[in-house]
Amino acid sequence: GQANPTLSETITGFVNGENTSTAGITGTATGSTTATAATGVGIATITGSTGTLVAANYDFIPADGTVTITRRPVNVTADAQSKTVGSEDPVLTYQTEAQTAARGLLQNETLTGSLERTGGETLGSYAITQGTLTNVNNGNYAISFIGNALTINSVPLVLPYLTPTPVPVVSPVMAPVQPPVVTGGAVELVTPSGVMPVISQTAVAPMVVEPAFVTLPIGKIVTAATTSLSGGFVDAKPLTVALVETTAFITPLPQNIFTHSDARATILLAVRMADGTALPVWMTFDPGKRVITGTPPKGVTGEFNVVVIASDQFGGEAHAEMKVVVGK
Repeated sequence: GQANPTLSETITGFVNGENTSTAGITGTATGSTTATAATGVGIATITGSTGTLVAANYDFIPADGTVTITRRPVNVTADAQSKTVGSEDPVLTYQTEAQTAARGLLQNETLTGSLERTGGETLGSYAITQGTLTNVNNGNYAISFIGNALTINSVPLVLPYLTPTPVPVVSPVMAPVQPPVVTGGAVELVTPSGVMPVISQTAVAPMVVEPAFVTLPIGKIVTAATTSLSGGFVDAKPLTVALVETTAFITPLPQNIFTHSDARATILLAVRMADGTALPVWMTFDPGKRVITGTPPKGVTGEFNVVVIASDQFGGEAHAEMKVVVGK
């Protein structure tokens, strides 16, 4: 890769103690070679010539010489690489040092061979080695190799960004209740602030109601505290449902019943019995409207512990319980 050095000559064979300075020599010798900057490693011939040499007491005979072409040094540095478990290896690449007059990969030239790595497909770091990128395969270069490593990582869990769809809260619609007709007693309509009306009977008396939501006082809904939080869930508000004595009920779940730490979380709701079984056939949950409804059949009494389950796409859950009391 370098230009030829300046060719020089040495004159020998003087007698009587003479030398190039005292032998009366004039003129210069010349030499030439076919070697160029592109000539590969090896020894090239320098063809000697007497040129214009003249001396009164000497005849000049030309002799050939040689020029030795050595390997060009170059540093090769492997690039760090990575992949996930089970995937194909990336191409093992490298960088060479910048070209100078005497070092580095020559312009428009490439090295022959490829890097390799130590075997293994489990999590960890594996050495990148010189492989076949050697001096043997690159006769004009003296390669100094600097290794690196390939790291095998676990497969990341990529969750899609889900935009929660607002679901309107459906408020219960109470059919109009006509003033009851009371004989021998009294019926009082009690409406606590901010909750659904409570019909409480203070005396036994017949009552007349329009085709209606409320008919007979045989059921009610009460709330209970949060039972569990996990993952990104940071709060689950108690259900703000008042006691409702009725044969049928509609219970919309508040929009903010559950609080999550990640604004991207999509919260899905489900309802089941606290013991893990499905809701009874007379009780249903509409996840789209976020409404629990029920119509206990005649003869059904008791306490029914219901749990509202919120889950997100990250595996977190929160539970809030409510109790449906029928016939008490």
